[in-house]
Formats: sequence, structure tokens, C-alpha cells
Amino acid sequence: MSNEEFNKIFIEYYNKLCAFAYHYIQNREATEDVVQDVFCHLIERHQEIRQESLSTFLFQCTRNKAFDYLKNAHNQQETIDGFQEPSELDMFFDNMIINRPEVEYDYQVLLDAVRS
Repeated sequence: MSNEEFNKIFIEYYNKLCAFAYHYIQNREATEDVVQDVFCHLIERHQEIRQESLSTFLFQCTRNKAFDYLKNAHNQQETIDGFQEPSELDMFFDNMIINRPEVEYDYQVLLDAVRS
């Protein structure tokens, strides 16, 4: 694919793909990232795509990448939520260690050594 062909495709489809992806993602920056990935994918696979199916390829790829983004964002949020609320076991171990005077003393000695 020549630069001229790519530019023509980019100009014709960029805004359409952004609007399509935004419908799913509802975040401008993420939408632009997804569409950028679509165009990178197009460059990588341009030899496999027939001209008559280009539009279908671009929109299907955009939809799939938008779904991937949403799935990853959801998984990251679950991970973040999991870290924000410590489990009972975490609190138990924290309390065990913090409430032991010898550990507190060792911790303070270590802190003083690091600071000096």
C-alpha cells in the first residue's frame, strides 16, 4: 500500500471509525487510540484485504478493538477495586505484624539506618 493510498483511506474513514468506536467506548482519548490501532493493523495486513471489503474490515476491526479495550478496562478496574479494599486476611496479617512491639522496634531501627 502506498502512502497516497493509505492517506486516502485515512481521510475517508478516520472520523467515521472514531464516531463508531466512541459509540462503544465513550472516551475520546481511548477512541483515538483504538482507531490508531485499527490503522496500524490495516498497514500490517493490507495485502490480505480486498478493496471491496475494506470498509467491512475497518469497521469490524474497530468494533473488535473497542470490545477488547472495554474488556481490558473492566479487568483493570476489577483489579484496582480489589486493591482498594483489602481482604480480611490482609487486614489480619497487617494487624499481626503492626501490633507486635518487636517488629515495630525492628522497623524503627531499619528506618533510622536507611535515613542515616
